[in-house]
Amino acid sequence: MGHGGFGSFRLGLIQFFNRAITADEIDRTFNLYTYRYRTNQYTNWNPGEPNNSGNEDYTQFVSGGRWNDLANTSLPYVIEFDYVVTFTPWVLHQTVYTNSLGFWSVSQPTNPATEWYIQVDAPLPTTQLQQNDLTNAGNVIIGTTPLKSIHWNMYDVNNDGRITVSDKYYISARRYGTFNSWISLQPSGIYTAAQYSALNNGTTNLRLVYPGASSHTINSPVSGGSINLYLIAPGYAGQVGF
Repeated sequence: MGHGGFGSFRLGLIQFFNRAITADEIDRTFNLYTYRYRTNQYTNWNPGEPNNSGNEDYTQFVSGGRWNDLANTSLPYVIEFDYVVTFTPWVLHQTVYTNSLGFWSVSQPTNPATEWYIQVDAPLPTTQLQQNDLTNAGNVIIGTTPLKSIHWNMYDVNNDGRITVSDKYYISARRYGTFNSWISLQPSGIYTAAQYSALNNGTTNLRLVYPGASSHTINSPVSGGSINLYLIAPGYAGQVGF
């Protein structure tokens, strides 16, 4: 009698065999009755197929996307299988700092068994705020320096959406130690080349659109590749040491 595992699909039909049945016969019987009793309704056989002509145990696509059974032949094929990938948690491999020109270089030997990613973290400024930082902020406030979108990211240090004398005072107070941080601003932010260009060419407040990131991840490093990232440190007008 057929295996009890298929009983729910036979709906009372009993099958007797006077010999051992092959796996192919089990599969064909199972598929026949699951289709007949609407357990597995989707088929797309070509008319007259499958006919098992010449012991055909494989299936191919023919005209119109229909199915045909055929013997093992050297044809392009589709295979589906379960592939379990084991992995370990990410671990820090090494830390690389930029050189005096702001460049960093990362070199690792190729290893197909290892997946790499690069995380660039925004550093803390080490340069003390200077008088020229106050002067440049003041020039933007009074209009001597034409207002650009980037100036909100640089000088709106009190986070009120404007660039006013209050910001200049805040920078001065921070310079002399009255304040230790900006209001809701990170010490420095990372910007992609496209973001930096938009800030440098725009004339409206885009800080909510491009607030700057505390870190930037390169998920698929390219061998021999490069990327340009920009840093803006609020309150500072020019080059900043990190």
